[in-house]
Amino acid sequence: MALPQEVAVEVASAVVAVALVAVVAVAAVVVAVSEVSNIKLKNLKEQLTYHCFVIGGYNMGPPERLAVVAEVTHDCEGVIVGMVKGNAVPLLARMIWTENKQLIGKVEDVFGPKHAPGIAVTPDTNTGVKAESFKTGDKVS
Repeated sequence: MALPQEVAVEVASAVVAVALVAVVAVAAVVVAVSEVSNIKLKNLKEQLTYHCFVIGGYNMGPPERLAVVAEVTHDCEGVIVGMVKGNAVPLLARMIWTENKQLIGKVEDVFGPKHAPGIAVTPDTNTGVKAESFKTGDKVS
């Protein structure tokens, strides 16, 4: 049994309206999720920026503040060797900078006793830093 044309048009219109409401609802959910995701991504970016300088990682430029971490004692086979000043022992892979915010390299090793640790810094090859260019007593951050 066939429906009259007027009824068929009303049914089709109702189906389209329901589908449109469903699409709008899905779009609203997607917008809400993306706003939450953007907030989470922004927070994640801030955390990664912080951890980059505290823990080590990729090069995002020098931090705003630098604190002297070690004093250079000598170079050995292309690696800069220094003794840690204070209680802040840098972690492995942490970026090391000069006092004027020039990248030196990354901490390759922490060695020695707990009361007088030393660090070995691998010079950054991209900036052309040479271990031989540092003198005894130079401060690194």
